[in-house]
Amino acid sequence: MIVVAVDEPDQTLKIVQIVKKHFPHLQIVARARDVTHWNQLRDLGVEHVERELFESSLVSGRTVMELIGLPPEEATYVTERFREHNIALANLMYEHHDDSAQMIAVARKGRAQLVEQMARERQEREAARPAAQEPPATADKVSPP
Repeated sequence: MIVVAVDEPDQTLKIVQIVKKHFPHLQIVARARDVTHWNQLRDLGVEHVERELFESSLVSGRTVMELIGLPPEEATYVTERFREHNIALANLMYEHHDDSAQMIAVARKGRAQLVEQMARERQEREAARPAAQEPPATADKVSPP
């Protein structure tokens, strides 16, 4: 196995090409800087591509949800649902990365599905919450200091 985690996307691609040529059975785990780089690595046959900012962004989002009052287990659940949805959507979009119009259509459909899913799950959580319990504060409900 080799882990490719260098700062320059072009260097990453060169390393992967060399490894694929000389060690075709070697497992490669590579870090991608952005979606274009992620697609390029997938095009080269890298199956384990980690997006550089994805996990830290999820952790930051979960922290914000907790800071505005969402219980930690609920913030973790929402974060995991978003992670799953985003990974699935990225894989669907990859199939169309050479056709920007189709890729945008897939992204829009995925975004709409996520909004619907999150609204539905929010309603389910609110319906299950005891009537006396106040819902957690949200960004639009937090009063200024």
